[in-house]
Amino acid sequence: MSASKEDIVNRIKESKKILIGIGEEFSNKDISYQSSNVYQIFKEKKEKELEDDKVDWMIETIKNYYIHSEIGIDHLQTGQAYRELFNIIQDKDYFIVNMNTDGLLEKVGFNHEKIVYPCGRHNQYQCCNNCNNKVVDADEIDKEIIALICDKQVKLRDIKQPRCIQCGENLVYNSVQNSNYCEEGYLEQWKRYTEWTSLTLNQELCVLELGVNFKYPTVIRWPFEKIAFINNKAHFIRINEKFNQVSSELANKAITVKESAKAFLLR
Repeated sequence: MSASKEDIVNRIKESKKILIGIGEEFSNKDISYQSSNVYQIFKEKKEKELEDDKVDWMIETIKNYYIHSEIGIDHLQTGQAYRELFNIIQDKDYFIVNMNTDGLLEKVGFNHEKIVYPCGRHNQYQCCNNCNNKVVDADEIDKEIIALICDKQVKLRDIKQPRCIQCGENLVYNSVQNSNYCEEGYLEQWKRYTEWTSLTLNQELCVLELGVNFKYPTVIRWPFEKIAFINNKAHFIRINEKFNQVSSELANKAITVKESAKAFLLR
């Protein structure tokens, strides 16, 4: 069954609990950061100092800084969509599973204790070898790196990539894209998530899936379908530009929209 945005918003507001899955359609991984002031400084320094690609590890830090501190949340389509989502559900009992690593949800007001990032987050570092199965906060480290890039007296070659204090290898952002991904970064929140879902049985539950594809179907798509199926009081909403289909078992309790979830929220 299809529905208008108004119908879906009403369905959400009528529900007691809201389970939200946010997928790859909300990714900012391909965002253009070339207009970043910090990137322009980096680029000019690199050309002037005749540096090779060995200093390009800083680009991920610059990109992360650009998204969080330079461009502004309301200048990102993703940020605008998140704000609209927050306006719809802010007073509800919700939990969010987000497949993206940019950590922007909190910037529009979502409670960090009600969000889990199973694919990691770029506000945490881990050892590239995951030698200690730990993550460390990235904020202060990144601020120092950005400050050094912008310091006219500091050459790029003298800026050191952050290192693991245990084994001395490079620190990298905590992301499932790493071959040695450290899952410890999200497990505490995952426990909160599973405890929350255990309390939704026989509750008025809205399962809202936004732009989730098939890269990791065992994280959101299949579990969300199961949660909606076993709960007789659940409603299932899937909004997806390409993969909005649902199984026949959910047909009578599902609303599907074949549209970009970001575009849908920003109607």
